Amino acid sequence: MPRILVVESNPKVESDRLEALSGQALGPLYAATLEGLRDDVETVVISPYDGDETPDLSGFDGIAFTGSSVEWNTDDERAAHGVDHQQALRGRHSHGRAHGARRG
Repeated sequence: MPRILVVESNPKVESDRLEALSGQALGPLYAATLEGLRDDVETVVISPYDGDETPDLSGFDGIAFTGSSVEWNTDDERAAHGVDHQQALRGRHSHGRAHGARRG
């Protein structure tokens, strides 16, 4: 059974706004989409902007990052936390391709 870590790349205030507009934040939407593609996929959603710690990655087969409303190419204070989190995950699952992430 594939196990995928989904990283919600938006701060809670942005996730809440998106959920109010569309009915679902990106993290749960990514998870539901992955689970809909295969019956045996297990997902875990974390929100680093909201203080979630990175779990032990040895138990995961892949990592999916949602898109982010934070412009990482600016001096936005929120970007530093996301960059730190991505650097911690760098190289963990480097095979394959990365789609959908916009980093400024």
